[in-house]
Amino acid sequence: MIFESIEIENLFSYHGTQKFENLKTTAGKPLIIISGRNGYGKTSFINSIKLLFLGTNKEMLADAQAGRSLRPTGYLLGLDHAWQGAFNRDARNGNAKQYGVKIVWHEEKGVVTAHRYWEYDGGEPSAFLRIETDFMEDGLGNSGSIIDPEEAEEFLQRRLPREVVSFFFYDGEKIQALAEANEQGRMKQIEKLVGLAAVDTADEYLKIAIAEWKRGGTMEHEQAELGSR
Repeated sequence: MIFESIEIENLFSYHGTQKFENLKTTAGKPLIIISGRNGYGKTSFINSIKLLFLGTNKEMLADAQAGRSLRPTGYLLGLDHAWQGAFNRDARNGNAKQYGVKIVWHEEKGVVTAHRYWEYDGGEPSAFLRIETDFMEDGLGNSGSIIDPEEAEEFLQRRLPREVVSFFFYDGEKIQALAEANEQGRMKQIEKLVGLAAVDTADEYLKIAIAEWKRGGTMEHEQAELGSR
């Protein structure tokens, strides 16, 4: 997956449509580093990309405000004075109707355009996810499109599983929170940054399964002996 362009429309600190191009990496330079002063849109840029792949899932809702998980509508539109909302405030005040992010990338089969966006005219925002490729066909020889939400989410999941999204799109400013945390908080921050929580859970279940296999493979008198200890 090699990004060719990213287009952000009325999300976070980006008012209007902002397009970023010439993002291609090479085998020798597989990373893209974005730097700039505080308040110049670095976190907004990363969160917009994550929003395309994750939508308003639990991670995005929990990451908006420390110690509080928002509902999707609260995440998008804001909540009191604690969270301004993913929708750009100036765009909302200007009666903008659409907010979203579009990414074009190249993969082995061809070119993919993924567009997650919301339409808002008061009330509940309407969410859409559309995938277009030049390698899937609709039976008439036309380039394929996926507009069914579940199929589109599954398409993204096959390209980049949700569990590793934060690892690929990493906000370096979170290192500051890691450095300032106490020992217990530091471990939680590390788990969050590199997604260790799911691995730890799987490891615990594996240990339980191994113990059961060992117990099931012993003789009855040995099991009784183990049980009495």
